[in-house]
Amino acid sequence: MSEVEVGGFFKKPEGVFVPEEELKHIMSATEVERQWHEAAGSVDFKAREDIDAAEREGRVVRFPPKDETRIVENPKTKAIVRQAEYYEVTAPECRGSRELKLLWDGILDGYLKLCGERGLDPKGVRLRITSLARTTEYQQKLIREGYPAAEKSSHTKGEALDIYFEWLAENKPDHARALADVLGRMKAEERINVVMEHMNIGGKPHRVLHIARNPLKPAG
Repeated sequence: MSEVEVGGFFKKPEGVFVPEEELKHIMSATEVERQWHEAAGSVDFKAREDIDAAEREGRVVRFPPKDETRIVENPKTKAIVRQAEYYEVTAPECRGSRELKLLWDGILDGYLKLCGERGLDPKGVRLRITSLARTTEYQQKLIREGYPAAEKSSHTKGEALDIYFEWLAENKPDHARALADVLGRMKAEERINVVMEHMNIGGKPHRVLHIARNPLKPAG
């Protein structure tokens, strides 16, 4: 796929712009995840059928669980959005490992507690999960389209999720700070890796928080 350099950005046909230095930073910052999974012997999901099988075996679960989910349609994109009380999932694949769900529940509990301590109302401010488990085929598609996706990814093991941070930081900066503080503490404990990914999609800035679970640490 051809690339055209524009003002320090690489322009892909799909309109995804990632600064070259930003891409290098993301690849470097996620290298620790490759090391974790190599040590843990983690296995990739090569196809959708692998995720289906893992769900039947109880190794993979849905975000949110079916009995906590409200299904709505995005009026602009017609995409399906799965909503819970304090977060929603817009990812094409709404599943992740059971341990990642336990970790996410802990992140959410910590965020809600900190919101309470700081006098912030979390209602009506749903955290948006834009990516969960991916197959290796889908990961390669993202790479071809210019997204900052690593060849060896925690997503293809069902052990990572991405949160859309741009809207939260611009419109609810105190809530964004509360979330970042919770994640910062967990990263300091080496339970997770957190990487802020900066890109430009369709001419608009786009920040995503990539959160990956350390499979060598307990999830709870």
